[in-house]
Amino acid sequence: MMSGIATDISAKGPIAWLDWFEASPDFFMASEGMIVFANADSASSFIRNKLVKQIHTIDLRWDNMRIDPISDNFAVVAANWKENLTDFSNNKISEGGYFTGLAEKTSKGWQLRNCHWSVSK
Repeated sequence: MMSGIATDISAKGPIAWLDWFEASPDFFMASEGMIVFANADSASSFIRNKLVKQIHTIDLRWDNMRIDPISDNFAVVAANWKENLTDFSNNKISEGGYFTGLAEKTSKGWQLRNCHWSVSK
């Protein structure tokens, strides 16, 4: 799943996140200790209406990945991440940090039920 996320995001851009976020009210995402998306609808709306208009390409890479199975249908995932973003004006932004999430085996395969990003300063 984690390799698939990096491959899809790098190939398709930010819209690909919607394939990996569980499309349910249970989904949420936090960043830097704050809720960014309270549910899948808010994530979808932001990605479709704003992010795809701001970010042209993303090169996402994971390192030091950990996957801790909880059951047949759930696993905790964690990894260092690095992103190289390019906007539509060809400005480049590089950042990285640490990612954690709960992955759930759904009818669409493994997806993120929730996740948290922190940025290294």
